[in-house]
Amino acid sequence: MDDGKIEDGKIVCHDCSDKTQFERNGYSYQTLVSDCCYSATEGNCHLSTSIHEVLYGFRLMYMTDESYEDILKKFNKSYDDFMKDVVQRYKQIRRERRNKQYEALSM
Repeated sequence: MDDGKIEDGKIVCHDCSDKTQFERNGYSYQTLVSDCCYSATEGNCHLSTSIHEVLYGFRLMYMTDESYEDILKKFNKSYDDFMKDVVQRYKQIRRERRNKQYEALSM
């Protein structure tokens, strides 16, 4: 596997050339969606507050110069699509936790 080469005195990474800084830092769209749900699923705040915290502190949290709008555009998602994905993921997490609690109580 060719990880890259030196061109014009700079290291060029072939696997990373089309990736955003956000992705090169190890994050994905699903990471962003799940992080927006985290505080709400832990019971620390409402979902809208959890989303706001992540988006407001996006650049610092993910150590990137890009904005969350840039990332949504990269993944061909509108803000409304993103919000639908966050709500869907939040409901999925809540459902999974509820099912685990039911299983634990039924033992």
